[in-house]
Amino acid sequence: MTAAARLLDRVFMNYSRLVDVISADALYLQAPFIRSVLEAGKHVVIVMKQENRELFQDADQLRGLVASRWIHQGPRSTQLWDLPDLSSFTTLGQPVRVVWAEEQTQRRKRVAGKLQEQSEEKTWIWVTDLPASLVQDTKIQQWGHDRWDLENRGFNELAGLWHMNHCFIHNTTAIQTLLLTLAIAFLTSYLFYHRNIKPAARRHLSRLALATQLLQDAALLDGASLWPAIQPSG
Repeated sequence: MTAAARLLDRVFMNYSRLVDVISADALYLQAPFIRSVLEAGKHVVIVMKQENRELFQDADQLRGLVASRWIHQGPRSTQLWDLPDLSSFTTLGQPVRVVWAEEQTQRRKRVAGKLQEQSEEKTWIWVTDLPASLVQDTKIQQWGHDRWDLENRGFNELAGLWHMNHCFIHNTTAIQTLLLTLAIAFLTSYLFYHRNIKPAARRHLSRLALATQLLQDAALLDGASLWPAIQPSG
């Protein structure tokens, strides 16, 4: 929590215009953390798990009084309750909105060599300051799940495919330089794939396949420079 608060201050100081909403795990459902985000002019979408919270209990009881709606997206069906203006988060000092999702996902798993359809059920609850007039409940659900993109791309992929978990050298400045270089390479390739390659091409070309093609093309250079020669000024 302490490290996250320091990081948040640095992000807001240097990159504030790039951030609108902070999505966080249940650990961060604390009034001081939320207030620091709101005071910076940003919004929060935070998981709620603690059943002993008064906010949790009030939201659970209100589900029986408020109509839900079903959302069907591919293999996942969700029963959603949108509960605005709950005042049970007394330490925060302002009403919050709770989006409660009961999700059922159909998955195919191989059991004893045979594919079987299995239903996976999960409950997700998010607390946010964003009003329904500004952001729909389905968008809150999407942003709540999008946190896992950071886990997959920001940690698993960088460690597993970009070797960011390996210490190539022990000089402090060199370590920082290598990490920043890897980060720039990752972001550049990611942006190239999603912003430059057309959707039709992306359907048949994964980012790993693109990396393989770039590596093969680099080998064809046979020592030639990627950069144009500097022309002397007249």
